[in-house]
Amino acid sequence: MNVRISARAQREAERRDRWWREQRPEALERFRLELADAIELIRDNPSLGIRYEAVRFEATVRRILLPVTETHLYHAQVVDEVVIICVWGARRRRGPKL
Repeated sequence: MNVRISARAQREAERRDRWWREQRPEALERFRLELADAIELIRDNPSLGIRYEAVRFEATVRRILLPVTETHLYHAQVVDEVVIICVWGARRRRGPKL
């Protein structure tokens, strides 16, 4: 299945990657590699993850955890593709407004 990353998720992913590169120089590729692995998992199994209540989406939104970088990926299957909607720090005390 095709996986598309929304503009919002792309910006958030770039920001998280930049943080990892600046704050964890011993692990420059950690976020990128974990993100790529998660996208492959979603591609193979679009129903992967925990359901997340999203007001603005008719499709079921799901959340998966990238455990090493403590990041949540929010995604939804829309027709014949999966859209990564949001990349969100798991340590935040709330989820994103979707």
